[in-house]
Amino acid sequence: MYASRVITGHNNSSSWSLSRTAEARSPGFSYTIHYTLSSSRRNWIDYAQKNDAKDRKTMLSTLSTTRLRKALTMWFDINRFHLLVLFTWQFSIFFASQQIFPIFSNYVPQWQCEDEPPSKNCAVYEKCQGNVTFVNPAFQSAAMEYKWICGNSAYFASLFSQIQFAGVLCGTFSFGALSDILGRKPIAVFALSLGIFMNFVTGLAPSYQVLMAIRFFVGLSVGGTLVVVCTFVMEMLLPQQRMALRAFFNWGVARLLMTLICMAFPEWRMSSIACAVAALPALIIIIFAFPESPTWLHNKGRLEEMRASERHIAKVAGIPYVPVEHKKNRAFKDNL
Repeated sequence: MYASRVITGHNNSSSWSLSRTAEARSPGFSYTIHYTLSSSRRNWIDYAQKNDAKDRKTMLSTLSTTRLRKALTMWFDINRFHLLVLFTWQFSIFFASQQIFPIFSNYVPQWQCEDEPPSKNCAVYEKCQGNVTFVNPAFQSAAMEYKWICGNSAYFASLFSQIQFAGVLCGTFSFGALSDILGRKPIAVFALSLGIFMNFVTGLAPSYQVLMAIRFFVGLSVGGTLVVVCTFVMEMLLPQQRMALRAFFNWGVARLLMTLICMAFPEWRMSSIACAVAALPALIIIIFAFPESPTWLHNKGRLEEMRASERHIAKVAGIPYVPVEHKKNRAFKDNL
C-alpha cells in the first residue's frame, strides 16, 4: 500500500510546500518527509505534524470504541441500558455475598500463652485467658473481640451465621410476595436500602446482642435482594444476554471483591462499613436509571405505564423506541 499527502500554502512574503510520502511496511509504517521551506516557516511543519498525529489518535480512539460497540452488539446485543443492568446485578450480588461474611467475622487465629508454642488448644486458652496472645492475626474478627473462641461462648460464632441465614429465609418469602403485589422497583429499592443501612450499622454495634439483631435484618435484605433484584434484572434482559450475566457478572466476582475489601480493611467493623459503601452503586442506578419492570406492568394490565417504561429504557439505551404489541398473559388457572 502506498499513500501520499501534500500540504501547500502561501503568504505575502513567501510560499511553502510540505510533501509527505508513506510506504506501508510490516509490522509498521515508515515515513519519509520531503520539504522545501525557509527556516522562518518551520513552525508550519510542526503545526501540520501535531494536528496530523492528533487526527490519527482521534481516528484510532473512534475505531476502538466502534469495534467494542459492534462486538458487544454482535455477541450479546448489548446497549448502554443493558450494561447498567449487568453492573447493577454485580453490585447487588456483591451485597448478597454478605452471606459469607461470617467466614471473616468468625475468624480466629492460633494463640499462645506466655512461652508455649502457638496452637488452637482450648485448654491452653482457658488456663490463661488474661495472658493469651493471638499469633499473626490476618483479620481482627468479631469472634476475637467478643471472645467467641472456647467453651460455651464459642456457640455464638455459629449463632451469628444461623441468625443471618434465618433472615435470608424470611426475606425470600416476604420480599418476593411484596414485589409481586407492589412492583419490582420499590421493593428492590427498599430491600437494598435496608441492607446497606444495616450493613453500615454493623460496624457500629455496641454489643454482640445488638450485632446479632442487626445481622438478622442484613440477612432479611439479602433474601429480598436475591429474589427481587434477580427477577427485576432478568425481566429487563434479553435471553441471549443472560449468558453474559452468568459468565462475567457472577458470585465469583462478588466473593473476590469481598475478599479484597477485607484485605484492605482487616477489621470487621471497618470492612462492614466498606462493604456497605461498595454496594451503593446498585441502589443509585435502580433509583435514578431504572423504570418499573415493563414485564410486571404488562402482567398487571397497566399498558400505558408499560409503554412509558419502555420509552424510558429506549432513551437510556440511546436507541429509537419501537412499540411492540404484547400478547396478553394467561392466568395460571387458565392453563390447568
